Amino acid sequence: MSADDHVKLLHARDLVGWDGFPAYEEHRGKTLAQYRAEVKAREDLRRRIWKLIETRRLVDCADDPKVYRTETPRTPWPISLPGRRSVRLSPVTYPETIIGPDLGRVERGRLVVPLWMKQCQITVRYLAPDRVTLTERVRQAKTDLAGAPKADLEALQTYLSLQEPDPLVFVSHRWTSRIHPDPDGRQLEKLKALKNCYLIYDYTSFPQDTSTPEMATALSQVLDAMNEYIDNLLVLSDPDYMDRGWCLYEYIVGSLTHRIVCDEIKDPVLVRLRNLVATDPNPLGVGSTYREAVNAKSQFVLEAVNAVLPAFGKGRFTVPTDKALVRNLLIERLGHVLPRKQEYMQYVGEWKTIEWTKQELMEAFEGELKWEALQYDPTIPIFEPLVPDTVAGAVAAGFAIQHQPKHFFRSGLDRLDFSGLDRIVLTIRIGAGVVILLLLWALYRAFRWALGF
Repeated sequence: MSADDHVKLLHARDLVGWDGFPAYEEHRGKTLAQYRAEVKAREDLRRRIWKLIETRRLVDCADDPKVYRTETPRTPWPISLPGRRSVRLSPVTYPETIIGPDLGRVERGRLVVPLWMKQCQITVRYLAPDRVTLTERVRQAKTDLAGAPKADLEALQTYLSLQEPDPLVFVSHRWTSRIHPDPDGRQLEKLKALKNCYLIYDYTSFPQDTSTPEMATALSQVLDAMNEYIDNLLVLSDPDYMDRGWCLYEYIVGSLTHRIVCDEIKDPVLVRLRNLVATDPNPLGVGSTYREAVNAKSQFVLEAVNAVLPAFGKGRFTVPTDKALVRNLLIERLGHVLPRKQEYMQYVGEWKTIEWTKQELMEAFEGELKWEALQYDPTIPIFEPLVPDTVAGAVAAGFAIQHQPKHFFRSGLDRLDFSGLDRIVLTIRIGAGVVILLLLWALYRAFRWALGF
C-alpha cells in the first residue's frame, strides 16, 4: 500500500455534527488514494470525450449572452457640453446584442459617463448569444450530438453526472495537548465554517496508534511523503505556533510554494517570503532588465530563507526524533524550490549555476546560506497576493491562490483625460482669429481717419 492509502480525509460537512475530532482509528472517511483516484478517473474521462463535452456545452449554452467584442473608447474632456460626457460607440455586429460598459450607461448608441470621473478609458463589452454569433457552429454541434455513438453519449452522461471534486485543504495546527490536538474543541469550532472541501487534519487523518508494526510502518510512510500533502494550506493561529517544529515546517513549505489559502498567523518574514515567491520578477512597465530583476528576486528569496531557517532550528518537537525527519523533509523541499546558487568562473568570465548541496542546506539551519551576489535591481515591485486571515474568508474566496495580474505595477491607469482639450484649443484659435480681424479692422479705420478719408 502507498502512503496515500493510509491518509484519511475529513469532509467539511462531517464537522457540523462533531463535538470533537475522532482519532484516526475511529474515523471511516475516504482515503487520499480514493480521492485522487476519483479525480484522475474524471480527468481521464474528460480527456477521452472532451470534444463531445465541448459540443454539449455549446448547445446547452447557446442562449447565454457571451462577449464577442471588447472596446475601450476614450471619454471626452469633463467640460464637454451639454453638461455631461458621452462618446459614440461602434455599431453592433449582431442582433440581440447587449452592451455592457464598466462604467456609465448606454443611450441611443452613445456611452454616457459621470462628468468629473478620472478614467480616460472605459472597457465596453458587446454580448450576444452563441445561436446568433455562431449560428453554423451551433447547428453543427446539434447534428454531431444527434449522430454520436451510443457509447460516447453514455460516457458523456456519466461525466456530467460526476460532480466537480471538492478541493483538498491541509490544516496546519498546533497540538494543544500531548494526546489530543484540540481537547477543548476551539479548532473544530473554527473549522466548522468550512464548506465544500476535504481536509487533511493530523490526528484524524494520520495513523496515531503505532503499537503494531503495520501501523508504525504506515505512519512512517505518511511522514516521509509529507511534502506531497502540504497544498492549499490553512494556517490556524496559536500562541505557541511559531515555536513548534512541525508547524514551522508546514508554514515554511506553504510559503516557499505560494500555496496558502488562509493565514491566521501573518508572520512578517514568512509573508515576505510568500510574496517574493508569488512575484513575477519583471512585470511590464518596470525599468530594470530581465536578468537584474530575476537576480533581485533570487537575492530577496534567499535573504528571507536565511531569516526563517534559524527559527526552525530552534523549533520544539514533542517527539525528539521528529526533528531530524522534519529537517530532511524541509531540505528536500528547499532543494527543489530555492533559486540556484550562482558562482563566477574567473578564467572564463561567465557565471555558472550550481545546485545547493545537502550539506550547505543543513548548515543553514544553524548559520545561513551563502552565495555570491549578482548584479540586481533592488527597486523591483513585490506582488502581495491577498491571503484571507480567517477560515470564513478562505471559504468566500473559494480557496483560491491569487496570482500576479498582467498589468501589475503599470502606471497611468487612473489619471485625468486631457484628450478633450482639442475643443478648447479650437475655440481659442477661432476667438484669437476673430480678435486679430477686429484689430486689423480697427487699424484700418484708424489709418483712414488719419489720412482724412
